[in-house]
Amino acid sequence: MRKTKVITPEWVKDAIFYQIFPDRFAIGRQPNDAQRNGAPPDAADVVPAPDAAPDAAAPGDTGAPTDKPSNLEPWDSPPTTYGFKGGDLYGVAERLEYLRNLGVTAIYLTPIFASAANHRYHTIDYYRVDPILGGEAAFDHLLERAHALGMRVVLDGVFNHTGRGFYQFQHALENGSASPYLNWFYLNTEQLSPGAAGESGGGLTPYPSPTRIRRAGKLGSRETFGYSAWWNLPALPELNTDTPAVRRFLLEVGRYWIERGADGWRLDVPAEIDDDEFWREFRSVVKVANPEAYIVGEIWTDAERWLAGDQFDAVMNYVVTRAAIGFFGRETLDAELARAVGHGVRKLRVGEFAHEIDRAMALYEDEITQAQLNLLGSHDTPRVASLLGNDRSALALAYSFLFTIPGAPCIYYGDEIQMLGGPDPDCRRSFPAERFATGETGRAHAAEAREAATSTPTADGEKTGRAGEPADGEALRVLIAGLARVRHEHRCLRRGGFRRLVADRATGLYAFARTLPKQCAVVLLNTGQEPWPREGTLAHEIERLTKRVSGAAPEARHIERIRVSSAGKIKHRRSVPEHGDAHEPAGRLEGRGALICLFRLW
Repeated sequence: MRKTKVITPEWVKDAIFYQIFPDRFAIGRQPNDAQRNGAPPDAADVVPAPDAAPDAAAPGDTGAPTDKPSNLEPWDSPPTTYGFKGGDLYGVAERLEYLRNLGVTAIYLTPIFASAANHRYHTIDYYRVDPILGGEAAFDHLLERAHALGMRVVLDGVFNHTGRGFYQFQHALENGSASPYLNWFYLNTEQLSPGAAGESGGGLTPYPSPTRIRRAGKLGSRETFGYSAWWNLPALPELNTDTPAVRRFLLEVGRYWIERGADGWRLDVPAEIDDDEFWREFRSVVKVANPEAYIVGEIWTDAERWLAGDQFDAVMNYVVTRAAIGFFGRETLDAELARAVGHGVRKLRVGEFAHEIDRAMALYEDEITQAQLNLLGSHDTPRVASLLGNDRSALALAYSFLFTIPGAPCIYYGDEIQMLGGPDPDCRRSFPAERFATGETGRAHAAEAREAATSTPTADGEKTGRAGEPADGEALRVLIAGLARVRHEHRCLRRGGFRRLVADRATGLYAFARTLPKQCAVVLLNTGQEPWPREGTLAHEIERLTKRVSGAAPEARHIERIRVSSAGKIKHRRSVPEHGDAHEPAGRLEGRGALICLFRLW
């Protein structure tokens, strides 16, 4: 059998992603050239968006509020299952500079198409951007702004199921057995006989009583509601992708938005469409539209079936997510919240963690591994800060790991400021509006992020992103900006091979190398409380480890050192080339913390 050549988008290997849940990120203002799409809402049902300071508008904008429906939840109130906050794509566009200062180069948006749900996984119209998000004008505006800044935008595709308001499903509801769209869904034809309807009779039952919903859990949705619904949820009728018209429809949606300028698709529950040929066709039409479009699937387990080069480019790397939370949170893990993570999280000893990461790194070809979407949390998991007991040292270690392993790191919105939250809907809280403060405060935030990314060493060779001890959230944001800078500056952290070096059971130290022919990084993550090494000097151990790296020579020249303390503070030291050598740094790795040592190999 001929093997497919594995090719993934080059830009993804260098990317840092930021996942945004649009309803909860930011409310923006329409630029003066924005055009409304479709019929405007009824004037009696429209109120202006919450006021923002005049200088919140991006250059060239009028600052005109975006019309919103009136019954929105207060922005700062706890999230609810059904409530809307009113965030929109204009708000995302206005915050791109914030994201760029954080080091972000790509955005993954949860669904943006017309839907009756705040999360928009209940799609009503695949060709219409939800009007509460600003419609097509807001999408085009965001895309133009993002691309001008060199940022990519990846959309969320929900192709296994629709919402109850989807036209073809409504047609079946209205016309029963006479509808020409019956084969778009998995229907119980016995319930489509003329006149069959109601709770006691047959007919399709898209708004069942609680009793009937409970019955579906035992009998199945097809028998209970008259149609197959994803996870027996009546709001989510499943599409029948065996029907040629359904396949053509979905493939056309995939092609259309890539041609409109989107840079890829994140695929929601793609394993539910248990048809490799469908996904091969999907890849084909997307890659014809843009060969560099990214296709990443939501697969929670090993994904070899979809990652042979003919379907997806990568998956959301929940295998690594669970391992990282279980290891770096071993001392602080919230066990109850850990059960809410898909497939569960368990505490891992250093040897178990090392084994799991070795396994993950060997599952796929390097081309795939370097394109994986690596994450610590998402809209489907409790917030990572809550999972790790809001412990700053555990978070610092976890992010130091995330930004130095193969694959593209992805930050869930607000995780960079240590937002808390339990399972859905609590993990979907609104981003604190004050973090986007304008005027002097906003400029100070931007300056701090730039300092973390670009500041130069002090006289003694040390630099920090911020003087003094930052408050919770600020320290993590500065740390992530600093880690992003290091990743962007050193190719070996993006494209280098991976090799485990140490998994020390006695101390809890885990170390690995990222290597290229002329450059390598040695990353040490000390999860214990004791200094490492116990005997000898850190310089000696670093030299010993570099000699174990393939191609590394004793004359390897140290070019940069990055320390991450247990408090989450990041410090850099660059060696002057003519004076730098393999004997930097000296001393020890004091207790919990990370050390990243970059070397040039001669």
